[in-house]
Amino acid sequence: MNFLAHLLLSHNDDDVMLGNFLGDFVIRNDFTNFFARVQMGLELHLFIDRYTDAHPLMKESSSVFRSEFGRYAPVINDVVMDHFIAVDWERYHTDSIEVFASRCYSSLLARNEILPTVVQRFLPRMAAENWLVNYGTLDGIERALYGMSHRATFNKELFRARTTVEQNFETLQGLSREFIPEIHYATLEYIRNAA
Repeated sequence: MNFLAHLLLSHNDDDVMLGNFLGDFVIRNDFTNFFARVQMGLELHLFIDRYTDAHPLMKESSSVFRSEFGRYAPVINDVVMDHFIAVDWERYHTDSIEVFASRCYSSLLARNEILPTVVQRFLPRMAAENWLVNYGTLDGIERALYGMSHRATFNKELFRARTTVEQNFETLQGLSREFIPEIHYATLEYIRNAA
């Protein structure tokens, strides 16, 4: 799962959301540098990644990208799932995606002083370019994958996965529509049990 999914699966708790958003940027040894509910969000991020990686629906979804993109298939699939969450947003949240995204940016930017340097560098651009809302377009997903291509060590053309998404749109959307309610419930239970 990528940024939009992790934010959505924080269930409207700003502290948990902060930790969940930072999960890829904070090493486990540094979790204790944050308040308890932010730590819960960091742990939630790890739970989401494990749950997603092991889930048969996400393995099936990733397989759509496997022949062309090899080991990057799950990474591409994470970004593509954000696309389908954005496309089907009204299924998952009562606020519009625009309202939700604005609230997320405001909450995260308000805590700039505790963000890792790498996040401080990209978060203002993320907000200004409204990445979360733009995940709902194929152009937005292509841009996200293009940015990832520059960080990839092997396959430098991950953005070409847009064509694969277009060719398999209904299949991928169907898998997303099955999976998101399952992980939504799993993360809600995780938060309840961790509290």
